[in-house]
Amino acid sequence: MPSDTEKKDVRELLCAGSDDQLDAAVHPMIRAWDDPATALQILEVLDLVIHDALGSGFVVRVLEALYEVACKREGVTHEQVAAIAPWRGEDGRRTDV
Repeated sequence: MPSDTEKKDVRELLCAGSDDQLDAAVHPMIRAWDDPATALQILEVLDLVIHDALGSGFVVRVLEALYEVACKREGVTHEQVAAIAPWRGEDGRRTDV
């Protein structure tokens, strides 16, 4: 088992890769996440990465997995999170596209 000092925070790992994996423009949003990140925080980055093609398929899948875990931890569904996302409309779809 790695010690606490050997463990890397998921935020650090996501931001450590090349711009080919995840555009540096997204790094400040990820670094600002709570510990642990909320489902809403992850969804905001996930939406941006998908819509603006700012990350690789691998990064999208990692974000999706983090999002699923956060939703379970918070006891919420995607529909509930999407409904409170300020960058999405009442139907849960992005309005800034």
